[in-house]
Amino acid sequence: MVSDGAGSDWPEVDVAPKRLARMGDSMATEMDVWQSAWMIAEEYGSEGVDFAAQMAHSFEVDGKVDAQKVWLSIMHKVETLTCESARAH
Repeated sequence: MVSDGAGSDWPEVDVAPKRLARMGDSMATEMDVWQSAWMIAEEYGSEGVDFAAQMAHSFEVDGKVDAQKVWLSIMHKVETLTCESARAH
């Protein structure tokens, strides 16, 4: 577990910059995805999972499969972060 200095503990994760999926003209790295998941988890808590799922669905409807995959990954990471945080308290 890693403390954020504000009393919250989060699981340690591998954030090595791996290419995850193309979003527009740029590539989302694993670090980008974890950073997004962390921000969503901090802002929305466990409701962030539903937020990320809605984002993934919106990209699926638009046929943007790579962006959908990124948001599904974010969704799973938010779920991991919020579940770990709930167990720690």
